[in-house]
Amino acid sequence: MAIRIFGEICIGGRVTESQLAEIADLLTKEGGILSDLEYDYEKITPADIIKAVEIAVPYKLVYASNTHAPYGAFPELEKYLEDNNIAYDRLSEPYDSFDGMIVRYRPGIGKATIPTTATGDEVVPMSSVNKALELLINGKTEDGIKLLEDYVVNYPELESFMMMIFDE
Repeated sequence: MAIRIFGEICIGGRVTESQLAEIADLLTKEGGILSDLEYDYEKITPADIIKAVEIAVPYKLVYASNTHAPYGAFPELEKYLEDNNIAYDRLSEPYDSFDGMIVRYRPGIGKATIPTTATGDEVVPMSSVNKALELLINGKTEDGIKLLEDYVVNYPELESFMMMIFDE
C-alpha cells in the first residue's frame, strides 16, 4: 500500500480539446483539487481547468494538489502527460523516511527526479559529491563533471497552459 502524502502538479503548454478532457478525467480519478476555484469536487471538467488557468496569477498554468496522493505523485496523469509530450512539474513533500521530490518533464528534454529538503530545496547526495571530487582529484575531469552535471537540471520554465482550437 502506498504512503499517502501531499503532492502538487503544475501543467503547462498547449493541449488539444481531447487532451484537456483526458487531463480533467485523470485529475478527478487521482484526487486532484484545483486551487482557488469553486467547482464540483466530485468531477473536474475541462471548463473548470480553463477557469482555473484564467485566474492563475502570475503564471497561467494548471495547478492541482492532493493531500493524500500516493507518495505525493499522480502516476496515471504523469504517464499520460509524458506519453503525450505535455510539460509538467510535480512536487511531493517529504514524509517520515521519504525524501521530498521535484519531478520535471519537458518534451524533447525528458524527465528529471530531484530529491528535496523539507523546504523544497534541491539536494545532491554527499556520496555523489564525494565520488565527483575523487574523480576530479584523480584527473578524470570529464567523468567528475558529468556526475555533477547529472544533478544540475536546467529545465525551461513551464509555458502558459493553452487549449488549441482544433482537435486531432
